[in-house]
Amino acid sequence: MFGLAWWFVLKDIHHLTIVDIMCLTLEFLIAMSIVHFGNKKVRMIMKQYLNLMQEVDTDALTGIYNRNSFNKVVEGVFEFILIMMRH
Repeated sequence: MFGLAWWFVLKDIHHLTIVDIMCLTLEFLIAMSIVHFGNKKVRMIMKQYLNLMQEVDTDALTGIYNRNSFNKVVEGVFEFILIMMRH
């Protein structure tokens, strides 16, 4: 992805000066750094969310699924059965 973006930036490099190329390189590095760190932040937030969902669905002491998790599974099974019965 980075390489493709860089190629689009530099595809018409033959008419640019060295200063223009250096400025484009700096702008590209800044933009890609923002994308990289934004991606890392989103991944960290998603990991925290998934960990929180795991904590919500399990008992803290025993680590087994709790009543709320049981209710979600039962609802899913009954929905599946109803869908299968309609077909």
